[in-house]
Amino acid sequence: MIVIMLAFTFSISGCTKNPGSSSNAQSTIPSNQINTKNVQMVIYQFAGYGHLPMSALWPLRGEPKEITSKNDIQSIVDALNHPTGRAFTRTARNNRLALVRQNGRVEIYGIGGGVDITSEYSSTKLWPVLTDALPRGNIVKLTLTSPVQSVSYHDAAGTTRSVSVGNQALEELLSQYSPLVLKGNRHCKADEIQQQKQKTPRYLLVKLTKPDAFDAIVAVKDSEWPPKVYDTNSRLERVSFDTITIFSEGNGFARVVFTNTRSNECLFTDPIRSLRLLKEAQGRNPPVYGPDLFDEVVSEIKKQ
Repeated sequence: MIVIMLAFTFSISGCTKNPGSSSNAQSTIPSNQINTKNVQMVIYQFAGYGHLPMSALWPLRGEPKEITSKNDIQSIVDALNHPTGRAFTRTARNNRLALVRQNGRVEIYGIGGGVDITSEYSSTKLWPVLTDALPRGNIVKLTLTSPVQSVSYHDAAGTTRSVSVGNQALEELLSQYSPLVLKGNRHCKADEIQQQKQKTPRYLLVKLTKPDAFDAIVAVKDSEWPPKVYDTNSRLERVSFDTITIFSEGNGFARVVFTNTRSNECLFTDPIRSLRLLKEAQGRNPPVYGPDLFDEVVSEIKKQ
């Protein structure tokens, strides 16, 4: 066994093996191609589905954490560059770890159980490094810099109620969305919003007084998940919008769409949790949620 492990160690340190046929695939990140000066941030997002493979239709349950410390980035890159063994494959690689380059290129790894980093390799160094770095990470929430001009409620019965300004529940609902989420952000066109209205007739339409913008991780084309090594089909992009549509999907979930009415372009997202968080998860105790914020916004609109 010792001989086998030594042989494996020399093989991965001396050369780079291609474990798959993907055009993006490399067995590791070559050390001479990664420089922390070229990485502006690392993002880690917990999936929350245990050891079984998650459906492509399910949203990620954890909040993405942005890591910008150069020391933390270096430690994470070193753990990826130098695998410690073969993949265990006991848990699905649902969790996601992204390296965001200075030029906007995003490389997203599927992480399984904090150990498996590719379909072929694992790194026992990665989870201790992440455990140390995550408390220093930031959770980026959506915050509007442009004032709300009006909010209107619509449903299948044709009910339309509008108020001239937003409210506290609306701010809380929008803050459930993180632009740095590592799954679900994608470009769309206005006709897709109309299709969504047919499918999900209860929605809020939020109009801003002037255009707003944020930086988001956006998928530019579909991906197979998990990737053999890492996925390169997303980029960090500046998203401009002046209108927000919030669809109620029921069961404590909502979907947000950001639209730029001047260019007729939009950003489609995965569902977000629309319930108010009353108490964070502690140990084995799950989080405690309260009323649905979407319904609270509707209630406030109807009172005015």
